[in-house]
Amino acid sequence: MKKLIAIATLTILSTFAAFAQNSKDEQEILKIHSSLDQAFLKKEAPVFERVYADDYIYSSPSGKMMNRVETLEDLRKEWANTNYKVLTSTTDDIKVKVSGNMALVTANWTSTTVPPNDANADPHKDTGRYREFMKNV
Repeated sequence: MKKLIAIATLTILSTFAAFAQNSKDEQEILKIHSSLDQAFLKKEAPVFERVYADDYIYSSPSGKMMNRVETLEDLRKEWANTNYKVLTSTTDDIKVKVSGNMALVTANWTSTTVPPNDANADPHKDTGRYREFMKNV
């Protein structure tokens, strides 16, 4: 489960266009995070494909390193998993620090899941924290 959420919330090394000024850049990064939260719930891989740079690197909570292709494949496998249904996936307490063409993002994530065929099941909640390093090239 944590693998699924970690992928949903990401630890990205990504390329973003035009870090013109900090507040504008911070708002753009926040918008990207919101779109990823929504895309995760809707299982919209093209959104992740647009955000992940060709040289994207993901480090899982267990320390496994994956490139862009491997991460997207893993995300699709998790979406195909029928052992649970994701009800919510949110990011909050997002902090963005832009310096030149680099940005550091830290945030909390929360997800709620249930078994897909048990209407009486209590939702399961996972939480965590992550950080991302982004570079405009």
